[in-house]
Amino acid sequence: MIKLKLLFQQELDELVLKGACPKKQKRDFEDWVKNAELARNSGSLDSKLNQYDKAEGMLTWYTFAPLFRMNEELRIMTINELLEPLIGPNAITSLVDIVIEKRRFSSTNYLDSIPYEHPVQYIRREIERHRQKGKRLEGATNIDIFIESDNLIIPIEAKFVSDIDTEKRYNCIRNQIARTIDVAIEAAKKAKDTKKVVFLLCVPERLNNRGRLYFYKMKDYENLKHLKHDIPHQASSLDTYFEAAHTVYWKDVASVIISNAIKWNLLSNNEIDALRIFYEERLIELSINSLS
Repeated sequence: MIKLKLLFQQELDELVLKGACPKKQKRDFEDWVKNAELARNSGSLDSKLNQYDKAEGMLTWYTFAPLFRMNEELRIMTINELLEPLIGPNAITSLVDIVIEKRRFSSTNYLDSIPYEHPVQYIRREIERHRQKGKRLEGATNIDIFIESDNLIIPIEAKFVSDIDTEKRYNCIRNQIARTIDVAIEAAKKAKDTKKVVFLLCVPERLNNRGRLYFYKMKDYENLKHLKHDIPHQASSLDTYFEAAHTVYWKDVASVIISNAIKWNLLSNNEIDALRIFYEERLIELSINSLS
């Protein structure tokens, strides 16, 4: 009989209690593990029962959960190690928070700057009705991992087998990367001290190719004028609040975080073995001697 167990359960429970992870996300993790155990023991290939194998949330949790076993000093060292190849050494000196599935809102007027009318007639009427009543035209954006430090806001979007979203109800060309950067800029504006946004897109290395829209958009946003075009209402703010957007690979992020957790004796042998199997199943190669 195959026995699966949700890793980092205590850390998950603590995050939920302090409001740093939604209760629904915790239930999803538990259901995915339970259903995967049923599927593997029965041989079922039902997609719902096997959601554990493809869920981006599961991969995100197992990759970043070891951070929650670290004290602040070790977390800062680990995050700086992740950021050093991207923006240089010692990027942060203190941490404010790390949140799973952080909900953030765009500015209330972002649709006013879209240089086209929506092609669907009844949606145009909805937009006008919302504006007349002063209603927000976009709901919250859920950011997979939201890290805030003394000087940076780091929204991390996690992708495994899916591509980025390409529209919202009232905007049929609003891509997920631009939307996440947009709401992160709003968070930076509201911070007490000046903070820059560093957006990270975490993807499998083998899928970061021309078959993915995110491949093109991340290349596109290497030139700031293209990002300003996609979130024009933030054009004047990007120079002040935006630092960079980078693609990172699961294998690199997981290797750094898990390596440090092992080095500081924060993982049991059983957990190390379970993580090794987890990443092997997803064809993600970790550069960690202890997992070989």
